[in-house]
Amino acid sequence: MPTRIGGPLCAVAAALVVLAACAKNDQPAATPRPSLSPLPASPSPSPSPTGEPRTYDSVKAAVDRQDAAVAARDGATMWDLLTSTGQAVMPQKQYVDVVVHCSKIFTTEKTLSIAPNNSMTAATVSSTDAAGGTFEWQMVYENGRWKHQPSDSATKWMKLGDKALGVLRDSSSCGPLHTPADPVKLSDKISGHNQGTN
Repeated sequence: MPTRIGGPLCAVAAALVVLAACAKNDQPAATPRPSLSPLPASPSPSPSPTGEPRTYDSVKAAVDRQDAAVAARDGATMWDLLTSTGQAVMPQKQYVDVVVHCSKIFTTEKTLSIAPNNSMTAATVSSTDAAGGTFEWQMVYENGRWKHQPSDSATKWMKLGDKALGVLRDSSSCGPLHTPADPVKLSDKISGHNQGTN
């Protein structure tokens, strides 16, 4: 006749099975602690932790900084907000001189809309000018910051370098009024100057 295991013995056996199951260690062996030495610097395609986020609010903040710099005639801030290609076209000192002395080409505008692309690497900004017309300009995400990409017409006068201020003054683009320069006269003057004629 088989022997029966009594109730207290079953309880002890069950408890041992549960304890054995709980005691099983599924965790991996301890990993070594990371070194506290600094990591070597390496370029990264992603923005640094201190960079501006690629969000609508961030590009809007950059547009607001650009607008404030234009209103204040702060050429140094405006130059800092240019893309690297824009900065490469004209040195900061010459750009600041044009901003300070040619108020007609740097007008205070009202931003109507900001439309970032799907990848949040660029945004088209629609604005009104002093005469009530509308125009568009570009902000580009570059090196962790939103930057202003100069228009083709701005790049033309910027390429004149140290001669830009004189050419813009001769074309009546510099003056106290905050209205756009006559685009035909200005473009003719820049074209003629680039070709070596006046």
